[in-house]
Amino acid sequence: MTFAPRSAVRRQLLLVPATAIALTAAACAGAGHGGDTTSTTSMSSSAQGAPASSSAPGVSGSGMTAMASYPPVTPGPAASGAHNDVDVMFATEMIPHHGQAVQMADMILAKTGNARVKALAERIKAAQSPEIAAMAGWLKGWGSTVPDPYAHLAGMAGMEHGGMMGAEQMDQLDKATGAAADRVFLTQMQEHHAGAVETAKREIKNGSNPEAKKLARSIVTSQTAEIAEMKAMVTA
Repeated sequence: MTFAPRSAVRRQLLLVPATAIALTAAACAGAGHGGDTTSTTSMSSSAQGAPASSSAPGVSGSGMTAMASYPPVTPGPAASGAHNDVDVMFATEMIPHHGQAVQMADMILAKTGNARVKALAERIKAAQSPEIAAMAGWLKGWGSTVPDPYAHLAGMAGMEHGGMMGAEQMDQLDKATGAAADRVFLTQMQEHHAGAVETAKREIKNGSNPEAKKLARSIVTSQTAEIAEMKAMVTA
């Protein structure tokens, strides 16, 4: 049987109380300022029809203990023309769907060395971030609640519908490295895009707002093309 050097054991023991003190101090600081300021901000922003900023773990590629903060979304202008419940549902579902795609893109951008994967992830962010703001403006104009786009980075039970990634899938992407990370991203994003395409097709068929239907058609066209591109990249 082998034993760790006495100096190493001593260092481990010293770390425990230091960590405990840090956690206790953080908890006391939060309590002294009215509790959880993040949840308070989220509730206040929802009441005003605008999403709060989000602090979510895991875009650094160094594990989901790393923190990434997304600024509040500034809603775009209200949509012109009539709308129905399908339009509201489309925007309500697509905002967090787009938000998770942006987060997944950030996760792979933090660690990929593949130029094609990097270009694709940047393109996804460039397209979907403005669309989040546009849909937030529609919902605000319709008097509907604007969901937080970035609330589901770690994944949630039951969120796998519509191509949304669950907790295990997001953890897999976060922990993967090198070429394996690229494959995980490309495979998961195909599923993610497929869910968006199906949601957009329902909007095209049953929605009524011209702007919402225009965006839905754009999503079907662009993301179907990106699915084919990602399939080719995985094969290559």
